Amino acid sequence: MSEQHSTRHLFLMHQGFHPTVIDSQVGDKIRALEREGISMDLTACVSLGEYLRNRTTYQARRTEFANRIAGEVTLLPSFRPHLTPFRIAQALATRWAGVPSADRLVILARGHTAADIAIAMRRFHGDVRVVFDVRGDAQAESRMEHDQSSPTATSSRAQHIESAITRSVQGADRLFCVSERLRELLVSQHGAPRERIDVFHCLADGERFRVDPRLREEVRLREGLTDKEVLIFPGSVGLWHHLDATLALVKRLMRDRPTLHFVALTPQTEAMQKQLEAALPKGRFRVLRATHDEVPGWLNAADAALLLRAQHPVNAVAAPTKFAEYVLCGLPTLISDGIGDYSAFTQKHDAGILVDDQDLDGAAIAFDTLLTQWSPERRQTLSALGNTLYSKAARAPEMARILRELGD
Repeated sequence: MSEQHSTRHLFLMHQGFHPTVIDSQVGDKIRALEREGISMDLTACVSLGEYLRNRTTYQARRTEFANRIAGEVTLLPSFRPHLTPFRIAQALATRWAGVPSADRLVILARGHTAADIAIAMRRFHGDVRVVFDVRGDAQAESRMEHDQSSPTATSSRAQHIESAITRSVQGADRLFCVSERLRELLVSQHGAPRERIDVFHCLADGERFRVDPRLREEVRLREGLTDKEVLIFPGSVGLWHHLDATLALVKRLMRDRPTLHFVALTPQTEAMQKQLEAALPKGRFRVLRATHDEVPGWLNAADAALLLRAQHPVNAVAAPTKFAEYVLCGLPTLISDGIGDYSAFTQKHDAGILVDDQDLDGAAIAFDTLLTQWSPERRQTLSALGNTLYSKAARAPEMARILRELGD
């Protein structure tokens, strides 16, 4: 690189600083890249209405992120950001006006809207390289999220997403995706060049999520769980989490195991409490709100974890971050078949149970065997395997190498 050539790295997303998932998938990722010598600024594009409704929270979260990472953190409120990539690109270009046009800007764009914006930036900045960070099947997600009773709106939305993905796939210099199955989808449905796609599963921080016997005993003693078998569920009430099937399984497992206790970690405490009161025996569950830093303690305190999903195209290519956190903590998972690459991992490495919603009795028998056989040594073995595959420390060097090459 010549002395006149300098590179800046920008992480661009089109959502706000929502708790937990952005802490792990964005904040921890940027910090892991910093340890590899890649310093990134962070810009979050959010709708103006959402920003105004949550201004205090967003500003507080922006400050949290500014204290966590070395780069600058910017909130960019915009009118209907999912429909105006060109205008947002103009605003970003103004933000970067102080950088000489000959300097290179490498953008890691989270999702198709951010990638569309990043590619539009090339009209205003002389040298932009774009990595399209593909988080899932966006078209299938849209079909799952929106009311199918409005076919015209659904069709228009699908066309918009398809166009944005096509521009992003064709215009990006590199693509990151979260599963091997998603890579195959990008190649087969969107014509993405396989050689430009790298698979980085949703990773977890191996320093934070690890087997810690001392922490396990501390949390179990503090929470009165020393004489209980703990089944844990970090999640929400709603579309993605297959909660009815999850609670049906928990209820069936509790029938045979009187010491089994269910813990739900969720930001939706009131709604979750109502669901559990209606579904589970009284006194055998609790609902808690946990910060990102508190989750490792609860995973260590647990004896098994839940990750059930419906059979749906969204889940077929997904990589829920919680699975990486479970594995790094050595926690066996009760998981549905067909979740991205993770169900196959669970089966191959005997890291839990594949659950059939229609055979809860079979799941109960398998669960009894699992708890009998899951020793502290087995927990350590699973954690060690997870650290080679699903920790940010293990995969960040490869990610940093790609970003560095794009900047050279």
